[in-house]
Amino acid sequence: MYYHYSFNKDKNISLNVLNTFYKSNSNNILNDCSSQKLENNIDNKSYSIIAELLYNCKLFNGSFGLGAYYLYKNFSQTYNVDSFSKVGTQKEYFYGEYSKGVSNFSYTFGVGIENNHYNTADKKSFDYWVLRPSLALSLQCTKLSSLRFTSSIRSIVPNVGNLTDSKVAIDEHFFLQGNMGLKPYYVYGTNLQYQYSSNDRKWYFVASVSNDFYPSKNVPVIASYGDDMIESISRIKNANELSTSVSFRYQPASWINIQPYYNYQYSKYDTPNQCIRHSMHNTGVSVNLLPKKWQISWNGNFPTTTANGDIFQQTGFQTTTSILYKIKSISLGVEYIHNPKPNRTYASIKNFSFEEETKWNNFKNLIAVNFTYYFTKGKGHNQGSKRLRNKDQDAGLTQFNTAK
Repeated sequence: MYYHYSFNKDKNISLNVLNTFYKSNSNNILNDCSSQKLENNIDNKSYSIIAELLYNCKLFNGSFGLGAYYLYKNFSQTYNVDSFSKVGTQKEYFYGEYSKGVSNFSYTFGVGIENNHYNTADKKSFDYWVLRPSLALSLQCTKLSSLRFTSSIRSIVPNVGNLTDSKVAIDEHFFLQGNMGLKPYYVYGTNLQYQYSSNDRKWYFVASVSNDFYPSKNVPVIASYGDDMIESISRIKNANELSTSVSFRYQPASWINIQPYYNYQYSKYDTPNQCIRHSMHNTGVSVNLLPKKWQISWNGNFPTTTANGDIFQQTGFQTTTSILYKIKSISLGVEYIHNPKPNRTYASIKNFSFEEETKWNNFKNLIAVNFTYYFTKGKGHNQGSKRLRNKDQDAGLTQFNTAK
């Protein structure tokens, strides 16, 4: 539900309420070298409600906003029928911000206070408070170029599927274990972005550099317990990520644009097993055609390798092609996903290493058909653009049992 009301041209209020229900499951049978069957049957159910209220008004020739955000989530997981975990989380966030522009310079500064409340699977309760300041500075260098600097503290909460005590078998002596003691963690982020466009608006260039510092971070870590190896999400200290990105958009005609991009990220952190110094390169290109009632797009992503704790993941070349036709209140579309090379996950620590290829055959050549019919009944009211948009995308499935 979305509601927006304007008291006058200088004052307005917005309300967004979202309910989300998820039911997800992952079932697999693994045959190890001893011909022993290892079954993993995971059944997840979750319900969440997100509510956010925002008040805006003019103040001292600028704009002042005051808001409140609330999230409640209830999650339950059954593993192999006999193992049951229940997790409850709540998040309260109160914030205020002020924006003002002077000539070709503008700024926004804000501050918020956030609390994350957890009812864990082992029936314990915790509260985690953090102060979250933010700053944004923008400079219009010329009519065609601009600079923007942002700095903020962001919070990241654990995936609810990792907060259970389920122990999933990979093989006879290798397991994935949940961690009921996981806490939210915070990142101190800064970003500097430069934009430039041509006089005729046919081409557009964006370059940025950013740095994220994590005083602590939740990552996958491998540990030995007797004859068994356990991978679980654990907390590490002082992780740092330095990133840069470049994108270029060329629009030779009003109905076509081509956009290549390149991202680079250097990660530096230490796990109990090793020191990680990893460079990630990510390159891709997209082509969009918009002839009259048609929308045709093609996206290609080149191979890349990411690092997360002790785990590395390599993805191959992937493409997505979609065609959409619109006529009056009807739209018909088809999408084709081609992922010919399976994802490769691997790790190597002292006295242990593993390599796994995940072949989700339905994503090797996947075709989806979409049909949409739009209709209205009664008087329509145009609310304009929404100021608040919230989503709950955590169904409880972890990276191990989610299709890629």
